[in-house]
Amino acid sequence: MVNKKLFVSQLPIGLLNDLLNEPDLSIALYRLTLEIENQSTGAIKALILLFNPKSGYLEPTAFSAMPVQHQKTGEQVPIEAEGTPSARCAFHKKMVFVGDTWEDKGFQTYAACLKDYGIRSTLAFPILTSKDELLGTFAFYFTDALAAPPPETEALQTLVQIAGLVIEKKNQEIKAQSLVEELQSSQERLNLALAAQKIGVWDWHVQENNLIWDAPMFEIFGLAAKDFDGTIQAFERACHPEDIPTIWTAIRRTFEDHVDFDCEFRVLKDDEERYVKAMGLVVRDDKGIVTRMTGLNWDITDKVAINKRAEAENARAVINSKMASLGEMASGVAHEIN
Repeated sequence: MVNKKLFVSQLPIGLLNDLLNEPDLSIALYRLTLEIENQSTGAIKALILLFNPKSGYLEPTAFSAMPVQHQKTGEQVPIEAEGTPSARCAFHKKMVFVGDTWEDKGFQTYAACLKDYGIRSTLAFPILTSKDELLGTFAFYFTDALAAPPPETEALQTLVQIAGLVIEKKNQEIKAQSLVEELQSSQERLNLALAAQKIGVWDWHVQENNLIWDAPMFEIFGLAAKDFDGTIQAFERACHPEDIPTIWTAIRRTFEDHVDFDCEFRVLKDDEERYVKAMGLVVRDDKGIVTRMTGLNWDITDKVAINKRAEAENARAVINSKMASLGEMASGVAHEIN
């Protein structure tokens, strides 16, 4: 019978903080199970299984009776109503007590192991999130057969909650890292796509009059980074003077009418007149004042040239059609006169 009570109060001060700060989850959980065995002078052994959502199985993660470096990896325990206590508590999401493991059907496969470790009874808890989602199981093994759950059950339940905190924190860190990596990957793909299309990205901090360009922007405008001081005035100097009023009309419309920025203008790049398309969105503060505008620029000179040629060809077609009509009319008038 377990002779240690008020189990949690005997755990080292600061243990929870140490467990939460341990980068390796398996080591943190192993430390917790080891502390349990140490504080009970060997009367209690502990096993933590983590739930793998991808496989749907429980996987051994920490067992106090076995050094962490020697614990098996990859072993899977199915979650089922008639399996081991860990499998059962995970299935029902409730505590499972077995007073005599040597007589329990769920332990038949592990009979030799139980006798080797001197395990006679067990108490298994599901480790759940605040939303009742399964994280794993925490099983406590006792060296004596028991007629009822031990008096330390409530204290052991607290240890299960500690394990849950440690696991949830690590899962959140993994999710956060995964999100960061996904965002970085998305940003890299976007940068490659923008570079392939020669699209420049700009970010104008309106109140500070600070305009930030990426590398393609300097190529579009034919400027060197050292020649650009990051102000809206420097942007104006890079544009065709005749188009500056058009640009500011589009900016004012975006600010005042709450529409997206959409403008076409010319730049003088290496003494050549080039056409640029600009589109952008604004960011406002809680008072509705525009604080930033960010967007994209790309060179549309070839497109403008094609459109101009098409317009010229259409104009020639219209003129030729009208000339043909005039010719037919003149021929008809001449016929009438004759």
